[in-house]
Amino acid sequence: ITLTPTGGKRTGWQWTTDEISFKSGLLKSQVMTEHEKFKDVTCTIDEKSDSSGSTMTFKAEGENGNGSKISWKGKVTGNHIEGTVVWTNKQGKQSYSFTGTIK
Repeated sequence: ITLTPTGGKRTGWQWTTDEISFKSGLLKSQVMTEHEKFKDVTCTIDEKSDSSGSTMTFKAEGENGNGSKISWKGKVTGNHIEGTVVWTNKQGKQSYSFTGTIK
């Protein structure tokens, strides 16, 4: 996915791309696992189908051992994924929108 900052103060490394995966009801962020030690988080998934295809919406929230929190919301339509993520750490709250393609 490609992340675009939408609010908050940014210090330190910049989060611009990531690879997220869904497995066994969990969402995993490759970059946030490596850089911020977030574990895979429980993901709520809702699928809807109609004549134009199916859409999956998802939500996930988690914390790491350093007191940072992360909250994901998004949807998958066909092979396109989009959504928002809010990362709250000691520097404050940072929000992003994201888009990408399903592998």
